[in-house]
Amino acid sequence: QGEGSKFLYVFDRSGSMSTDRRLERVKAELVFAVRALDMSQKFSIIFFDDYSWVLGETGPTQEDDRSTLKLFDATAANKKMAVEWIVSQSIGGSTNAGPACFLGLTARPELLMLLSDGEFPPHLVTDITRRNNERSGPGARIDCVGVAESIQTLQETTGFITPPAAGLASETGRRRLPPDFDTTVGLALPC
Repeated sequence: QGEGSKFLYVFDRSGSMSTDRRLERVKAELVFAVRALDMSQKFSIIFFDDYSWVLGETGPTQEDDRSTLKLFDATAANKKMAVEWIVSQSIGGSTNAGPACFLGLTARPELLMLLSDGEFPPHLVTDITRRNNERSGPGARIDCVGVAESIQTLQETTGFITPPAAGLASETGRRRLPPDFDTTVGLALPC
């Protein structure tokens, strides 16, 4: 559970999540996280495959249909509704996290938790970072969790390293991250 009062969970339900019962295990952890929220917090959930599936909606949601995304108060009734909805989620099609993330950022969460076993192209990470930074006020902290047998970090993907590892730059020849680069996006991308 992260710090803050407004949480958005964006979780993969694509076909590959059937491997090793990934979706079932992820749903169990999400149920745990939702139940741990206190009454002062707000939350919502989006599952994604080819489409975005938003908590409280009966069908897929389009990226530009912002009216459907709502942050719920973490009351006992809303948490119960969320748990029932989480449990009902099933395996879908291919992995398309972009529209779900873009839709999620419109709710202005303080923390967006993105979980997938898919590989995200670098341009998607850049687009999510750009949209997050374009918000008025502070952007969301975006935590990415990779569910896979091996994980490749964004730094490994792009050849950048973060300033705390500056000593490695001369040894590896990799470049440092630009000062305005949002390192909270894509810290654990499956390879």
